[in-house]
Amino acid sequence: MLCGLVLPQFIIRAIVPLEAFSSWRSARSKWQRRAVPVTLISAVKAGRPVRPMLDFVAPMMLDQEKVVHQGLGGFLREAWKKEPAPVEGFLLRWKDDCARLIVQYATEKMTPGKKARFRRSEPKPRAAAAASHRRAQPPPRTRAAEVQRHRRTQPLP
Repeated sequence: MLCGLVLPQFIIRAIVPLEAFSSWRSARSKWQRRAVPVTLISAVKAGRPVRPMLDFVAPMMLDQEKVVHQGLGGFLREAWKKEPAPVEGFLLRWKDDCARLIVQYATEKMTPGKKARFRRSEPKPRAAAAASHRRAQPPPRTRAAEVQRHRRTQPLP
């Protein structure tokens, strides 16, 4: 709600410059990072120029969080509807390195022929692709940890 209705007004009405959100691009919270492209959707729809916004979100294109990918893809889709040429150039530049979900969301309104231009040039090796998007796994259980866990779950005599 905040990034869809309130924050865009600060940009649309030129109350704050786009650069005021620059620290949000690398915030610890994935939701704060996601707020950046989602905020820009309304700014694009209001007719703000797309090119400066593309430059602004470029550092986020390698983010590892799915919710950020969804926000970026949604922003790029809406920006493409207003100004296709700069968005297509941006996507061509990032298509081999960014998350596929970004490209999927960004191209969902394109024709199949146009979408094909944004497929990866060479698929990432499966292991490398999985490792780049894999969530941190808990450390493997040791015998000592299993014994402690078992002792905690046993009723007292």
